[in-house]
Amino acid sequence: MAEQESYQIACIKEDLVGVTDSNRDLKKNGNNLNSLICCNFRRQTTKKPRDPAHRILTFTGMVCLVCTFVVIGIVIIAVLLSKLTKADEPFTKPLDIISIVPKPQDLVDRKRTILVHRQNIILWKRQVTQLDDLLKKYEEQYYKSSSCQIIEGKNCSSLTELIGLNCSIKNNFGYDKGYPCVALIFTKVPEWVPKPFVNISRSNMPEKFAKKYDPKLLYLTCEREHFEDNLEIIFSPHQGFQRSQFSAISESLPLVMLQFLNLPIATDIHIICRLWAKNLKTDNQGAVPSKIQFSLLII
Repeated sequence: MAEQESYQIACIKEDLVGVTDSNRDLKKNGNNLNSLICCNFRRQTTKKPRDPAHRILTFTGMVCLVCTFVVIGIVIIAVLLSKLTKADEPFTKPLDIISIVPKPQDLVDRKRTILVHRQNIILWKRQVTQLDDLLKKYEEQYYKSSSCQIIEGKNCSSLTELIGLNCSIKNNFGYDKGYPCVALIFTKVPEWVPKPFVNISRSNMPEKFAKKYDPKLLYLTCEREHFEDNLEIIFSPHQGFQRSQFSAISESLPLVMLQFLNLPIATDIHIICRLWAKNLKTDNQGAVPSKIQFSLLII
Protein backbone atom coordinates (compact mmCIF):
# COMPACT_ATOMS: atom_id res chain seq x y z
CA MET A 1 0.00 0.00 0.00
CA ALA A 2 2.85 2.46 0.93
CA GLU A 3 4.80 1.58 -2.22
CA GLN A 4 1.76 2.26 -4.39
CA GLU A 5 1.23 5.73 -2.82
CA SER A 6 4.93 6.61 -3.25
CA TYR A 7 4.75 5.55 -6.87
CA GLN A 8 1.71 7.78 -7.50
CA ILE A 9 3.33 10.82 -5.78
CA ALA A 10 6.41 10.41 -7.95
CA CYS A 11 4.28 10.42 -11.08
CA ILE A 12 2.44 13.59 -9.97
CA LYS A 13 5.71 15.39 -9.28
CA GLU A 14 7.00 14.38 -12.68
CA ASP A 15 3.85 15.76 -14.30
CA LEU A 16 4.12 19.09 -12.48
CA VAL A 17 7.77 19.52 -13.50
CA GLY A 18 6.90 18.89 -17.15
CA VAL A 19 4.07 21.49 -17.14
CA THR A 20 5.89 24.45 -15.40
CA ASP A 21 9.22 24.18 -17.26
CA SER A 22 8.50 26.39 -20.37
CA ASN A 23 12.19 26.65 -21.44
CA ARG A 24 12.36 23.04 -22.46
CA ASP A 25 12.36 22.29 -26.13
CA LEU A 26 9.59 20.58 -28.01
CA LYS A 27 11.29 17.23 -27.85
CA LYS A 28 11.40 17.33 -24.04
CA ASN A 29 7.76 18.44 -23.88
CA GLY A 30 6.85 15.41 -26.01
CA ASN A 31 8.68 13.16 -23.58
CA ASN A 32 6.83 14.79 -20.64
CA LEU A 33 3.53 14.16 -22.38
CA ASN A 34 4.39 10.50 -22.87
CA SER A 35 5.42 10.27 -19.22
CA LEU A 36 2.12 11.82 -18.12
CA ILE A 37 0.11 9.36 -20.22
CA CYS A 38 2.19 6.47 -18.82
CA CYS A 39 1.56 7.51 -15.23
CA ASN A 40 -2.15 7.96 -15.81
CA PHE A 41 -2.37 4.55 -17.44
CA ARG A 42 -0.52 2.91 -14.54
CA ARG A 43 -2.79 4.56 -12.00
CA GLN A 44 -5.86 3.26 -13.84
CA THR A 45 -4.55 -0.31 -14.21
CA THR A 46 -3.20 -0.69 -10.68
CA LYS A 47 -5.11 -3.46 -8.87
CA LYS A 48 -7.03 -2.53 -5.77
CA PRO A 49 -6.17 -4.45 -2.59
CA ARG A 50 -8.62 -7.25 -1.67
CA ASP A 51 -11.24 -6.63 0.97
CA PRO A 52 -10.52 -8.67 4.21
CA ALA A 53 -14.19 -9.57 4.47
CA HIS A 54 -14.02 -11.14 1.01
CA ARG A 55 -11.05 -13.24 2.08
CA ILE A 56 -12.90 -14.47 5.17
CA LEU A 57 -15.97 -15.41 3.13
CA THR A 58 -13.83 -17.28 0.61
CA PHE A 59 -12.01 -19.21 3.33
CA THR A 60 -15.31 -20.08 5.07
CA GLY A 61 -16.81 -21.33 1.82
CA MET A 62 -13.83 -23.60 1.16
CA VAL A 63 -14.02 -25.05 4.68
CA CYS A 64 -17.75 -25.76 4.28
CA LEU A 65 -17.15 -27.43 0.93
CA VAL A 66 -14.43 -29.69 2.37
CA CYS A 67 -16.63 -30.62 5.36
CA THR A 68 -19.51 -31.47 3.00
CA PHE A 69 -17.33 -33.86 1.00
CA VAL A 70 -16.03 -35.47 4.21
CA VAL A 71 -19.57 -36.06 5.54
CA ILE A 72 -20.71 -37.54 2.21
CA GLY A 73 -17.70 -39.86 2.20
CA ILE A 74 -18.41 -41.04 5.74
CA VAL A 75 -22.05 -41.76 4.89
CA ILE A 76 -21.09 -43.77 1.80
CA ILE A 77 -18.53 -45.81 3.73
CA ALA A 78 -21.02 -46.47 6.56
CA VAL A 79 -23.65 -47.72 4.08
CA LEU A 80 -21.16 -50.04 2.39
CA LEU A 81 -19.94 -51.42 5.71
CA SER A 82 -23.49 -52.02 6.95
CA LYS A 83 -24.32 -54.02 3.83
CA LEU A 84 -21.15 -56.07 4.21
CA THR A 85 -21.83 -56.69 7.88
CA LYS A 86 -25.37 -57.92 7.25
CA ALA A 87 -24.19 -60.24 4.51
CA ASP A 88 -21.33 -61.70 6.52
CA GLU A 89 -22.67 -61.62 10.07
CA PRO A 90 -23.00 -65.09 11.66
CA PHE A 91 -26.09 -66.52 13.24
CA THR A 92 -26.15 -64.59 16.52
CA LYS A 93 -29.71 -65.03 17.72
CA PRO A 94 -30.30 -68.69 18.56
CA LEU A 95 -33.22 -67.69 20.78
CA ASP A 96 -35.17 -66.94 17.62
CA ILE A 97 -35.26 -70.69 16.93
CA ILE A 98 -34.71 -72.18 20.38
CA SER A 99 -36.81 -70.45 23.02
CA ILE A 100 -36.00 -70.57 26.71
CA VAL A 101 -38.71 -70.61 29.37
CA PRO A 102 -38.75 -68.76 31.70
CA LYS A 103 -37.48 -65.98 29.52
CA PRO A 104 -33.96 -64.86 30.48
CA GLN A 105 -33.42 -61.26 31.49
CA ASP A 106 -30.71 -58.79 30.46
CA LEU A 107 -29.32 -57.52 33.75
CA VAL A 108 -26.92 -54.62 34.19
CA ASP A 109 -23.72 -56.66 34.10
CA ARG A 110 -24.90 -59.87 32.41
CA LYS A 111 -27.19 -60.94 29.56
CA ARG A 112 -29.65 -63.82 29.07
CA THR A 113 -29.73 -64.55 32.75
CA ILE A 114 -32.40 -66.50 34.62
CA LEU A 115 -32.42 -64.99 38.10
CA VAL A 116 -33.64 -67.48 40.70
CA HIS A 117 -34.52 -65.43 43.78
CA ARG A 118 -35.81 -67.90 46.37
CA GLN A 119 -37.06 -65.17 48.72
CA ASN A 120 -38.76 -63.07 46.06
CA ILE A 121 -42.16 -64.76 45.77
CA ILE A 122 -43.42 -62.35 43.14
CA LEU A 123 -40.47 -63.09 40.86
CA TRP A 124 -40.41 -66.87 41.09
CA LYS A 125 -44.20 -67.13 40.87
CA ARG A 126 -44.03 -65.24 37.60
CA GLN A 127 -41.43 -67.72 36.33
CA VAL A 128 -43.50 -70.67 37.55
CA THR A 129 -46.54 -69.29 35.74
CA GLN A 130 -44.59 -69.10 32.48
CA LEU A 131 -43.60 -72.76 32.74
CA ASP A 132 -47.07 -73.89 33.81
CA ASP A 133 -48.74 -72.05 30.90
CA LEU A 134 -46.23 -73.61 28.52
CA LEU A 135 -46.96 -77.16 29.67
CA LYS A 136 -50.72 -76.64 29.58
CA LYS A 137 -50.57 -75.39 26.03
CA TYR A 138 -48.15 -78.15 25.09
CA GLU A 139 -50.39 -80.85 26.56
CA GLU A 140 -53.35 -79.65 24.48
CA GLN A 141 -51.28 -80.01 21.32
CA TYR A 142 -49.81 -83.31 22.47
CA TYR A 143 -53.16 -84.98 23.09
CA LYS A 144 -54.48 -83.86 19.72
CA SER A 145 -51.41 -84.94 17.79
CA SER A 146 -50.55 -88.36 16.43
CA SER A 147 -47.80 -88.63 19.05
CA CYS A 148 -50.46 -89.52 21.58
CA GLN A 149 -51.78 -93.01 20.95
CA ILE A 150 -54.53 -94.49 23.11
CA ILE A 151 -53.70 -98.11 23.88
CA GLU A 152 -56.26 -100.51 25.37
CA GLY A 153 -58.57 -97.68 26.30
CA LYS A 154 -55.94 -95.93 28.39
CA ASN A 155 -55.30 -92.28 27.91
CA CYS A 156 -51.88 -90.88 27.18
CA SER A 157 -49.59 -90.20 30.09
CA SER A 158 -49.61 -86.68 31.40
CA LEU A 159 -46.87 -84.51 29.97
CA THR A 160 -45.84 -83.67 33.52
CA GLU A 161 -45.18 -87.34 34.13
CA LEU A 162 -43.21 -87.60 30.90
CA ILE A 163 -41.12 -84.60 31.83
CA GLY A 164 -40.56 -85.48 35.45
CA LEU A 165 -42.40 -84.97 38.71
CA ASN A 166 -39.75 -82.57 39.97
CA CYS A 167 -40.59 -80.12 37.21
CA SER A 168 -44.26 -79.42 37.86
CA ILE A 169 -46.51 -76.78 39.34
CA LYS A 170 -46.79 -78.88 42.49
CA ASN A 171 -43.23 -78.13 43.53
CA ASN A 172 -43.08 -74.69 41.83
CA PHE A 173 -40.64 -76.09 39.27
CA GLY A 174 -37.95 -75.90 41.95
CA TYR A 175 -37.73 -72.10 41.96
CA ASP A 176 -38.54 -71.69 45.63
CA LYS A 177 -35.80 -74.19 46.57
CA GLY A 178 -33.07 -73.14 44.14
CA TYR A 179 -33.38 -76.19 41.85
CA PRO A 180 -34.79 -74.44 38.78
CA CYS A 181 -36.34 -76.16 35.78
CA VAL A 182 -35.71 -74.61 32.37
CA ALA A 183 -37.59 -75.54 29.20
CA LEU A 184 -36.03 -75.43 25.74
CA ILE A 185 -38.53 -75.28 22.86
CA PHE A 186 -37.31 -75.84 19.32
CA THR A 187 -39.15 -73.82 16.70
CA LYS A 188 -39.14 -76.00 13.62
CA VAL A 189 -37.33 -74.65 10.58
CA PRO A 190 -39.01 -75.36 7.22
CA GLU A 191 -37.38 -78.20 5.27
CA TRP A 192 -34.90 -78.93 8.05
CA VAL A 193 -34.84 -82.27 9.88
CA PRO A 194 -31.88 -83.32 12.04
CA LYS A 195 -29.81 -86.09 10.49
CA PRO A 196 -28.34 -88.76 12.77
CA PHE A 197 -24.65 -89.56 12.71
CA VAL A 198 -23.65 -92.50 10.55
CA ASN A 199 -20.24 -92.85 12.17
CA ILE A 200 -20.62 -91.82 15.80
CA SER A 201 -16.84 -92.04 16.43
CA ARG A 202 -16.30 -89.01 14.15
CA SER A 203 -18.95 -86.86 15.78
CA ASN A 204 -16.83 -85.66 18.75
CA MET A 205 -19.80 -86.41 20.95
CA PRO A 206 -18.93 -87.08 24.62
CA GLU A 207 -18.10 -90.73 25.09
CA LYS A 208 -20.78 -91.39 27.71
CA PHE A 209 -23.47 -90.36 25.22
CA ALA A 210 -21.82 -91.95 22.21
CA LYS A 211 -22.04 -95.38 23.83
CA LYS A 212 -25.81 -95.18 24.15
CA TYR A 213 -26.45 -93.09 21.05
CA ASP A 214 -30.06 -93.16 19.86
CA PRO A 215 -30.48 -92.01 16.22
CA LYS A 216 -34.10 -91.09 16.99
CA LEU A 217 -32.92 -88.13 19.08
CA LEU A 218 -31.36 -84.79 18.34
CA TYR A 219 -29.00 -85.04 21.30
CA LEU A 220 -28.52 -82.18 23.71
CA THR A 221 -25.59 -81.78 26.11
CA CYS A 222 -25.05 -78.91 28.55
CA GLU A 223 -22.00 -77.86 30.51
CA ARG A 224 -20.73 -74.97 32.55
CA GLU A 225 -18.33 -72.70 30.72
CA HIS A 226 -14.70 -72.58 31.89
CA PHE A 227 -15.28 -75.32 34.47
CA GLU A 228 -14.35 -78.97 34.22
CA ASP A 229 -16.81 -80.14 36.86
CA ASN A 230 -20.01 -81.48 35.34
CA LEU A 231 -23.31 -79.91 36.17
CA GLU A 232 -25.94 -82.09 37.78
CA ILE A 233 -28.75 -81.83 35.25
CA ILE A 234 -31.84 -83.97 34.76
CA PHE A 235 -33.08 -84.07 31.14
CA SER A 236 -36.67 -85.05 30.47
CA PRO A 237 -38.46 -86.63 28.76
CA HIS A 238 -35.22 -87.42 26.84
CA GLN A 239 -31.61 -86.37 26.48
CA GLY A 240 -32.58 -84.22 23.52
CA PHE A 241 -35.35 -83.50 21.04
CA GLN A 242 -37.26 -86.29 19.34
CA ARG A 243 -36.53 -86.35 15.62
CA SER A 244 -40.08 -87.46 14.86
CA GLN A 245 -41.35 -84.09 16.10
CA PHE A 246 -39.46 -82.32 13.32
CA SER A 247 -41.62 -83.88 10.63
CA ALA A 248 -44.23 -81.79 8.85
CA ILE A 249 -47.11 -83.89 10.22
CA SER A 250 -46.08 -83.37 13.84
CA GLU A 251 -48.25 -80.70 15.48
CA SER A 252 -46.25 -80.31 18.70
CA LEU A 253 -42.94 -78.51 18.94
CA PRO A 254 -39.85 -80.39 20.20
CA LEU A 255 -39.37 -79.73 23.90
CA VAL A 256 -36.77 -80.66 26.50
CA MET A 257 -36.94 -79.82 30.20
CA LEU A 258 -33.73 -79.33 32.18
CA GLN A 259 -33.55 -79.30 35.96
CA PHE A 260 -30.37 -77.95 37.54
CA LEU A 261 -29.41 -79.39 40.91
CA ASN A 262 -26.89 -78.32 43.57
CA LEU A 263 -25.93 -75.05 41.93
CA PRO A 264 -23.60 -72.66 43.82
CA ILE A 265 -25.28 -69.65 45.43
CA ALA A 266 -24.63 -66.05 44.35
CA THR A 267 -22.49 -67.21 41.44
CA ASP A 268 -22.95 -66.40 37.78
CA ILE A 269 -23.22 -69.81 36.10
CA HIS A 270 -22.82 -69.59 32.34
CA ILE A 271 -24.46 -72.55 30.60
CA ILE A 272 -23.58 -73.75 27.10
CA CYS A 273 -25.87 -76.39 25.59
CA ARG A 274 -24.92 -78.08 22.35
CA LEU A 275 -27.01 -79.92 19.79
CA TRP A 276 -25.60 -82.98 18.03
CA ALA A 277 -26.63 -83.75 14.45
CA LYS A 278 -24.83 -84.51 11.23
CA ASN A 279 -26.29 -81.49 9.42
CA LEU A 280 -25.42 -78.88 12.06
CA LYS A 281 -22.41 -76.57 11.81
CA THR A 282 -20.49 -76.30 15.06
CA ASP A 283 -19.62 -72.61 14.47
CA ASN A 284 -23.29 -71.52 14.55
CA GLN A 285 -23.02 -70.26 10.96
CA GLY A 286 -25.90 -72.38 9.65
CA ALA A 287 -29.62 -71.72 9.58
CA VAL A 288 -30.02 -73.69 12.82
CA PRO A 289 -27.73 -72.96 15.78
CA SER A 290 -25.67 -75.76 17.25
CA LYS A 291 -25.25 -73.97 20.61
CA ILE A 292 -27.58 -72.34 23.11
CA GLN A 293 -26.16 -70.06 25.79
CA PHE A 294 -27.69 -68.57 28.91
CA SER A 295 -26.81 -67.94 32.55
CA LEU A 296 -28.25 -68.91 35.92
CA LEU A 297 -27.94 -66.90 39.12
CA ILE A 298 -29.25 -68.40 42.36
CA ILE A 299 -29.69 -66.03 45.29
